[in-house]
Amino acid sequence: ATLDNSCYTVMLGFPLVDGYVGTGVFSHAIKLSKEQLAPLGHNFNEPVLFEGTAEEKYIVRPVFEQGKEILRYRDVDTLHSAPDVVYRKSVMRFM
Repeated sequence: ATLDNSCYTVMLGFPLVDGYVGTGVFSHAIKLSKEQLAPLGHNFNEPVLFEGTAEEKYIVRPVFEQGKEILRYRDVDTLHSAPDVVYRKSVMRFM
């Protein structure tokens, strides 16, 4: 069997107020230097949890603004976490 390493997560963000420009709508992300697959036997669509800390310089905090309402990343080479301060009505996540 082959593994599909091309799965993406797409997030559609909705900030608290119209016209908002800033962070807090989307998850923070860290681009990994190489693919990290889930261990064999791990349940599909269940997150793989990261234990540890990341240096600030590697954390990307996507800015939400008009024209940047969608965030897309490849699951096998991206870590993501909740924003420091959440500023959204909702975020729709498609996997």
